[in-house]
Amino acid sequence: MTHELDAHVQDMIKDAPQWRWRRMDVHNTGVANLPEEMFKDIAATSKDREIRIIVGSDSQVHKYSTVFVTAIALWRVGAGGRVYYKTYKKRHPEGKRPDNRTRLIEEAYDSIKVAMWLNPELNKVGLGVHEIETLHADLNRDKKYLSNSVVAGVLGTIKAYGFEGMIKPEGWVASRVANRRTK
Repeated sequence: MTHELDAHVQDMIKDAPQWRWRRMDVHNTGVANLPEEMFKDIAATSKDREIRIIVGSDSQVHKYSTVFVTAIALWRVGAGGRVYYKTYKKRHPEGKRPDNRTRLIEEAYDSIKVAMWLNPELNKVGLGVHEIETLHADLNRDKKYLSNSVVAGVLGTIKAYGFEGMIKPEGWVASRVANRRTK
């Protein structure tokens, strides 16, 4: 699956070189060049394992700010994997918390931006066969959850950018992995 970078997408990812990635490990090790680091990790992986790269984002509202986390899972199917992540905080203007709809849509766009930036970068280092095709969103179809109101819109947006979207319980990169770093 090839994702063309039109002017709109190029504008969305213009800040990609400044993103600060970390490996989710005991030390939260900084990663200087994410595509190269992923290439090394994939090359070190057993050749008999299927590898999937999945992106998911989550956020947590705190008293004065909201923490957003985007995680990339380099999943060796049946054998665990590696996770890379980036975080940023958004201060609440004058103490006003963001509405859930806006926050959840921003999470989806964070995942889309990372996937749109990373796919061409993976091609540059020879990992085009491991292109990101699936994005996970921390949403729930159950009507008792607030995220239910944006499920169709978020999944439609993800699809419009050429990706498959998955939500709870299948959307584990967002709801389990990225969620761990939002606290």
